[in-house]
Amino acid sequence: MIAALGWTFLWDPRAIVAVQRFLGPGWLGPFRLLTELGDTWAVVVAVALARWLGGRRPAYGLLAVVLLGAAASTALKAVVGLPRPQGAAILVRETVNDGSFPSGHSVTATTLWGGLALLVGLPWALAALVAGTVMLSRVYLGVHYPGDVLGGAALGLLLLAGYARLSPRLARRLGTRPPRRLVVALGVLGFTAALLVVSFLGTTVRTWQVAGGLAGAAVGIPLDVLSAPAPLPRGLAARTRLVAIGLGGLALLLGASAAAARWSPPLAGAGFALAALWVAPGVPRLMAHAGPGAPAA
Repeated sequence: MIAALGWTFLWDPRAIVAVQRFLGPGWLGPFRLLTELGDTWAVVVAVALARWLGGRRPAYGLLAVVLLGAAASTALKAVVGLPRPQGAAILVRETVNDGSFPSGHSVTATTLWGGLALLVGLPWALAALVAGTVMLSRVYLGVHYPGDVLGGAALGLLLLAGYARLSPRLARRLGTRPPRRLVVALGVLGFTAALLVVSFLGTTVRTWQVAGGLAGAAVGIPLDVLSAPAPLPRGLAARTRLVAIGLGGLALLLGASAAAARWSPPLAGAGFALAALWVAPGVPRLMAHAGPGAPAA
């Protein structure tokens, strides 16, 4: 009986109201910023830094588990079809139109920050803190029930566990250089995904940006993987310089994409495609001309 009541409360509007009233209005600004740690921008920056400073294997492993989580959460939303929280007492502070279960931000935050802990050595306590903060922000903003964010975290942890179990076997089979056919096939799959995004999700600025990013990655990642490995930067000064150049260029391209969106959504997509190409192979090629560095991963 108690378990049944607890399960029901996870999808009770009163749970959201309780969180909002307990924290009060002063957390609105911070949570609007913190929720971005489970959004696309955080993924782009994290994967870029992992590629530039850690090499191909951790970066593309992180990208794979995050993309798998996004695909799984999107499919579950369509199957479950749970409406977003409703109720006169709920303060909804963000406009969203898709299903409520599971929370996509929770899935992304769990796979992204958990993936950083698994692949690049981020402390697990910090990863759990960030993911938990993102989950709390989604409830506070009135766009998810507690059950949605817990379900998203469970899905993300399941994907991380599967990756941790299967990736060593996959790495042994593929070796240090994956077969060219497999890399090209993944590129074709990326282009196909970009076309499907525009075909089935509409031609909004957001969908063009996602499609452009997928198309750019479909070209850039194969070029990066099939090229000779570039040395990783050594020393604090070299790493700082590389990050400053990389993030500066990325910010310019994404800013140009946002400006172009006012005139043409496809131009916004082109900006995201160029941003993906800048992350890889653009910046990694700069490493090859920056002098000696550590062996590439």
